[in-house]
Amino acid sequence: MPTGIIHRKILGKTLYCLADQSAPDLDIAAIEKRRCNAILAKTCRFDRVLDAYAGVGVSARYWSRCAKELFLVENRPVALRLLHKNLPSIKGKNCNVRVIAGNARDFLEDVLRQNVQFDLVDCDPFGTCYDLLPMVAQLVTKGVVCVTSGEIFQVYRGLNRRAGRPDASQYRGHRASNWVVEALIPELRAIFPGSKIVHFYAYPTSVRVILALGNHPLDPQAFHRRPRFLGWLRPPKGGFVRTGPN
Repeated sequence: MPTGIIHRKILGKTLYCLADQSAPDLDIAAIEKRRCNAILAKTCRFDRVLDAYAGVGVSARYWSRCAKELFLVENRPVALRLLHKNLPSIKGKNCNVRVIAGNARDFLEDVLRQNVQFDLVDCDPFGTCYDLLPMVAQLVTKGVVCVTSGEIFQVYRGLNRRAGRPDASQYRGHRASNWVVEALIPELRAIFPGSKIVHFYAYPTSVRVILALGNHPLDPQAFHRRPRFLGWLRPPKGGFVRTGPN
């Protein structure tokens, strides 16, 4: 097996994975993502799904169980090669899977020109993709959007780099949990007006937010047993220190 490539079983099927940030069991957040994806796959049915940063297809293994049509977009050559090798393990009986070699922005612009609509879009890049989310909002009028952001790693360390963000020390350490609630989620609500925050979880490396748009019947109770703050972000004794308005 080539260096940097590992085997992992996902829903009973063996997938080729990269031993980097895309590994399905790299940390608590990666494991929690699979658990939340499993809940969505079990409780929802979608006509058309887009995984905008498909990687080697770990999430696609779940989406193929609940979608009629699945679009997988990947730009990294090494991940794309493994994604094609994993297709026999990803494909479900009633799901048509399409792999697109390219970047998410080009694909989103293309489907917008064609007036294509999706009822599940998963955006989980290495880092952030805030600039693409207004396009995603146009693609999903009724459905579910999953957004993962790695910005919390900078926030957690007190290294906020985006223009207009709070002072770097304001949300450092455990206060990063407040940043999720006070800064990130309101920003996503503004991008997706009228959306409902169904669930989120936060870890020092990433935050994942699940939004329902257009009165999509996704019950938040489906996630009632799942934690929201993981690892070092679990509430300290005495609770979190509030840093902004209630």
